[in-house]
Amino acid sequence: MPRFRYALRSLPGRVWIVSLGFLVNRVGNFLPVFIVLYLIERGHSAGAAGFVLGVSGLGNVLGNAVGGRLADKIGRRWSCPPLG
Repeated sequence: MPRFRYALRSLPGRVWIVSLGFLVNRVGNFLPVFIVLYLIERGHSAGAAGFVLGVSGLGNVLGNAVGGRLADKIGRRWSCPPLG
């Protein structure tokens, strides 16, 4: 077990930052389920909660499209330099 802890602690900071980004992304992808439950519990109709979920999905699609278009127009950038 001490070797595993040492291996984790010896990882570069970039690995921890990218791992944190993955964690935030995965939590964000799971969040819409709870938004629907929260809205229904607060007294909103199931239709209204479904509408919010649909608008959220549409925003996700449009955001990816705009991001791809900007990447094509401006160019892609590395979030961190390649390892090695």
